[in-house]
Amino acid sequence: MIYFRVDVSETIGWGHFKRCLALSKSLTHFTSTCFLISDPDARLCKLIERSDSKLYALPGKLSYKEEISYYPADSKNIIVDLGHRKNLEEPDAFLQYLLALKQNNFNVILLDGAEGDQFRHPEMPMVKALIQPYWCSANNLSPNAEHWLRGEE
Repeated sequence: MIYFRVDVSETIGWGHFKRCLALSKSLTHFTSTCFLISDPDARLCKLIERSDSKLYALPGKLSYKEEISYYPADSKNIIVDLGHRKNLEEPDAFLQYLLALKQNNFNVILLDGAEGDQFRHPEMPMVKALIQPYWCSANNLSPNAEHWLRGEE
Protein backbone atom coordinates (compact mmCIF):
# COMPACT_ATOMS: atom_id res chain seq x y z
CA MET A 1 0.00 0.00 0.00
CA ILE A 2 1.21 3.47 -0.86
CA TYR A 3 -0.20 6.49 0.95
CA PHE A 4 -0.43 10.06 -0.28
CA ARG A 5 -0.36 13.05 2.07
CA VAL A 6 -1.65 16.17 0.37
CA ASP A 7 -3.60 19.22 1.55
CA VAL A 8 -6.78 20.17 -0.29
CA SER A 9 -9.13 23.05 0.48
CA GLU A 10 -11.00 25.74 -1.38
CA THR A 11 -7.87 27.91 -1.39
CA ILE A 12 -4.92 25.50 -1.73
CA GLY A 13 -3.82 22.17 -3.04
CA TRP A 14 -6.11 21.23 -5.93
CA GLY A 15 -3.20 21.07 -8.37
CA HIS A 16 -1.18 19.02 -5.89
CA PHE A 17 -4.15 16.72 -5.30
CA LYS A 18 -4.85 16.19 -9.01
CA ARG A 19 -1.20 15.37 -9.63
CA CYS A 20 -1.31 12.79 -6.82
CA LEU A 21 -4.63 11.42 -8.06
CA ALA A 22 -3.14 10.81 -11.52
CA LEU A 23 -0.13 9.10 -9.95
CA SER A 24 -2.36 6.95 -7.71
CA LYS A 25 -4.40 5.83 -10.73
CA SER A 26 -1.19 4.55 -12.32
CA LEU A 27 0.02 2.90 -9.13
CA THR A 28 -3.25 1.02 -8.52
CA HIS A 29 -2.18 -1.36 -11.31
CA PHE A 30 0.59 -2.54 -8.96
CA THR A 31 -0.56 -1.84 -5.40
CA SER A 32 -3.35 -0.26 -3.39
CA THR A 33 -3.25 3.47 -2.72
CA CYS A 34 -4.79 5.61 -0.04
CA PHE A 35 -5.04 9.36 0.56
CA LEU A 36 -4.42 10.77 4.04
CA ILE A 37 -6.46 13.98 4.09
CA SER A 38 -7.56 16.27 6.87
CA ASP A 39 -11.27 17.19 6.77
CA PRO A 40 -12.10 15.96 3.25
CA ASP A 41 -15.24 17.31 1.61
CA ALA A 42 -17.80 15.32 -0.42
CA ARG A 43 -16.35 16.35 -3.81
CA LEU A 44 -12.89 15.15 -2.80
CA CYS A 45 -14.27 11.86 -1.44
CA LYS A 46 -16.06 11.20 -4.72
CA LEU A 47 -12.93 11.85 -6.81
CA ILE A 48 -10.88 9.49 -4.67
CA GLU A 49 -13.55 6.81 -4.80
CA ARG A 50 -13.75 7.03 -8.61
CA SER A 51 -9.99 6.61 -8.86
CA ASP A 52 -10.06 3.17 -7.15
CA SER A 53 -8.07 4.59 -4.27
CA LYS A 54 -9.01 4.73 -0.62
CA LEU A 55 -9.42 7.68 1.72
CA TYR A 56 -8.29 7.85 5.31
CA ALA A 57 -9.70 10.99 6.95
CA LEU A 58 -7.44 12.65 9.50
CA PRO A 59 -8.72 14.79 12.35
CA GLY A 60 -8.63 18.50 11.55
CA LYS A 61 -6.64 21.23 13.26
CA LEU A 62 -3.59 19.11 14.03
CA SER A 63 -0.04 19.95 13.08
CA TYR A 64 1.50 17.62 10.52
CA LYS A 65 3.76 16.21 13.22
CA GLU A 66 0.78 15.56 15.54
CA GLU A 67 -1.26 13.85 12.85
CA ILE A 68 1.37 11.12 12.33
CA SER A 69 0.05 9.33 15.42
CA TYR A 70 -3.29 8.93 13.56
CA TYR A 71 -1.77 7.38 10.43
CA PRO A 72 -2.68 3.73 9.79
CA ALA A 73 -0.12 1.19 11.00
CA ASP A 74 0.71 0.10 7.44
CA SER A 75 1.33 3.64 6.14
CA LYS A 76 5.14 3.44 6.09
CA ASN A 77 5.35 4.16 2.34
CA ILE A 78 4.20 7.71 1.82
CA ILE A 79 4.28 10.23 -1.00
CA VAL A 80 4.21 13.75 0.43
CA ASP A 81 2.99 16.61 -1.75
CA LEU A 82 2.76 19.50 0.70
CA GLY A 83 4.99 22.03 -1.04
CA HIS A 84 2.35 24.74 -1.10
CA ARG A 85 2.87 28.39 -0.20
CA LYS A 86 1.83 28.05 3.49
CA ASN A 87 4.46 25.39 4.17
CA LEU A 88 7.13 27.24 2.23
CA GLU A 89 6.42 30.34 4.33
CA GLU A 90 6.55 28.30 7.57
CA PRO A 91 9.39 25.89 6.81
CA ASP A 92 10.15 24.89 10.41
CA ALA A 93 6.75 23.22 10.94
CA PHE A 94 7.12 21.32 7.67
CA LEU A 95 10.68 20.36 8.62
CA GLN A 96 9.44 18.98 11.96
CA TYR A 97 6.95 16.83 10.06
CA LEU A 98 9.64 15.40 7.77
CA LEU A 99 11.92 14.75 10.76
CA ALA A 100 9.09 12.94 12.58
CA LEU A 101 8.40 10.78 9.52
CA LYS A 102 12.08 9.84 9.39
CA GLN A 103 12.16 9.14 13.14
CA ASN A 104 9.16 6.83 12.72
CA ASN A 105 10.82 4.92 9.86
CA PHE A 106 8.62 6.08 6.99
CA ASN A 107 9.82 5.67 3.41
CA VAL A 108 9.21 9.15 2.05
CA ILE A 109 8.96 10.37 -1.51
CA LEU A 110 8.67 14.14 -1.56
CA LEU A 111 7.06 15.95 -4.48
CA ASP A 112 8.58 19.42 -4.56
CA GLY A 113 8.19 22.69 -6.40
CA ALA A 114 10.66 24.46 -8.63
CA GLU A 115 12.92 27.44 -8.15
CA GLY A 116 11.31 29.77 -5.56
CA ASP A 117 8.65 27.19 -4.73
CA GLN A 118 10.97 24.41 -3.62
CA PHE A 119 11.65 23.23 -0.09
CA ARG A 120 15.31 23.17 0.87
CA HIS A 121 16.42 23.21 4.50
CA PRO A 122 19.88 22.37 5.85
CA GLU A 123 18.32 20.00 8.42
CA MET A 124 16.04 18.18 5.97
CA PRO A 125 16.26 14.44 6.60
CA MET A 126 17.20 11.98 3.89
CA VAL A 127 14.18 10.95 1.81
CA LYS A 128 13.94 8.03 -0.61
CA ALA A 129 13.27 10.32 -3.54
CA LEU A 130 12.62 13.95 -4.29
CA ILE A 131 10.62 14.60 -7.43
CA GLN A 132 10.39 18.02 -9.07
CA PRO A 133 8.06 17.48 -12.06
CA TYR A 134 8.82 20.81 -13.72
CA TRP A 135 10.88 21.51 -16.83
CA CYS A 136 12.43 24.54 -15.16
CA SER A 137 13.93 22.46 -12.31
CA ALA A 138 17.50 22.80 -13.47
CA ASN A 139 19.18 24.48 -10.51
CA ASN A 140 22.00 22.97 -8.50
CA LEU A 141 20.39 22.99 -5.05
CA SER A 142 20.81 19.26 -4.56
CA PRO A 143 18.34 17.83 -2.02
CA ASN A 144 18.99 15.35 0.76
CA ALA A 145 17.54 12.42 -1.19
CA GLU A 146 18.64 8.99 -2.36
CA HIS A 147 17.14 9.78 -5.77
CA TRP A 148 16.44 13.15 -7.39
CA LEU A 149 14.16 13.26 -10.42
CA ARG A 150 13.63 16.67 -11.92
CA GLY A 151 12.49 18.40 -15.02
CA GLU A 152 12.72 16.25 -18.10
CA GLU A 153 14.08 13.31 -16.04
